[in-house]
Amino acid sequence: MLTTNLIKEDLSIAYVMAVAGRNGFATQIRHRDSDSVDLMIINKGKPNPACTKIEGQINIQMKATVNWRDNADNTISYDLNKKNYNDLRETEIVVPRILVVLCLPNNEKDWLSISIDELTLKKCAFWFSLKNMPDSGNTSSVILRIPKANLFSQQTLLDLMIKMQKEEEL
Repeated sequence: MLTTNLIKEDLSIAYVMAVAGRNGFATQIRHRDSDSVDLMIINKGKPNPACTKIEGQINIQMKATVNWRDNADNTISYDLNKKNYNDLRETEIVVPRILVVLCLPNNEKDWLSISIDELTLKKCAFWFSLKNMPDSGNTSSVILRIPKANLFSQQTLLDLMIKMQKEEEL
């Protein structure tokens, strides 16, 4: 049997792969996450005529948690470990990296349900770019406030890929 953390990890990867697949983007899972990249999303072709590149890639650090907070200012709070924070804020990289946090309900029984008519994975995921974030004096983790507007959806991923292929900041 998988541990609860491994189950959460699998659900988060399934979420991102479903969103990417629906857009027609390929995904590749990293077997060794030494630089805070769990998954790569790859697009061959221009998703928009304004794109300057014919191929795009976005690297993803996945997190899945029940330990997130819904804030009154339309953000969610998530406590990211310091190593991931530092890796994701790196500026001298070619392929952009983002954090995707899958916010799960507290009760494990509510995470996934399947019927003849639907497959439901609850709750949702949010993305966040940490590029150029300041160094943190914290020694173990950094609390992020991720805007709820950063819902990781089919349209959002398409918009991110278009920005990447137009060589714009995410």
